[in-house]
Order: sequence, then structure tokens, then C-alpha cells
Amino acid sequence: MAIIPHSLDRPERLKKTLDNRSAIDKNTGCKIWYGTRNLKGYGNFMLGGSKILVHRLVWILYKGDIPPDHDVCHTCDNPSCINIDHLFVGTRKDNMHDASIKGRMSGNSDSSYMFNASIRERIKNESGSATFLATKYKCSPTTIYRIRAGTNQKTKPET
Repeated sequence: MAIIPHSLDRPERLKKTLDNRSAIDKNTGCKIWYGTRNLKGYGNFMLGGSKILVHRLVWILYKGDIPPDHDVCHTCDNPSCINIDHLFVGTRKDNMHDASIKGRMSGNSDSSYMFNASIRERIKNESGSATFLATKYKCSPTTIYRIRAGTNQKTKPET
């Protein structure tokens, strides 16, 4: 990935800045980014006058370049996580396949099926943004919107 070269001339300073704007979640091991985020919950960072997704920046700082036409994916499915141990590089196809098998595809009418009725009820009544709850329940904000709106009534059986 081409980044303005002078932007990475002090990688240790950048790493320290990233550490100061994040914290480890002791329950998940995720390193949660507390800086600015986009609407999907991914961290943003200004670097050399350009905005970059923080998890991509972390990959570049710790692992090196990202091949063209590749994504930096999350094994934890938490878009605000910047823990290098939770990241991997894959093609867009790899990322979409991973999302599909985990039920995270936006537009997938069955994406909220992974929740039983009691969890769906809790989501409907819980305060917080869709992005916050999506991170908490490891799903997409779209799934939270659908559950709250009652547009998808399929539920997973209670176990």
C-alpha cells in the first residue's frame, strides 16, 4: 500500500500514539481504538494529510505492506480492534467468505438469526448506538437496526 513515505519515518512515535488511544478489553483480548471511528466502527487516523483505517495502519507498522487488492481482516470481528494478533490479510473474497460463514453480511436477511429471542429482546431494550451494540454482540450495526425495528423475526431456538 502506498503511503506518503515521510508519514512513517517515526514508527515508534506512531505506535505510542496508537497505544495512547486504545486499551485492551480483558474479556476479549481486543485492543479497542478510542480515537475517531467511521460509521461502521472502524478507527480512523490522519496520516500525512490522508485518512487511513487504523487497523490497516497497525498492520503496516507491525507486519509491513498490504498487498494490492487485499483487506486487513479481523479474526475477532470487532471493527474497532487494533490488536495485531487479531488481524490477518486476505482478499476481498476471503473477507466476504469469512463474514458470510459468521453471519455478518449486511443485507443477509438471516444475519440476526444467530440471536435467540431473549438476546433479541435485550438488544431491543438496551441503550447505546447500533455500532456500540454491534461491537458488543459481534454482529453488524445493520443487524442491530433490524432487530430493533423488528424487520427480521426469525430467531434461534433457546438452548
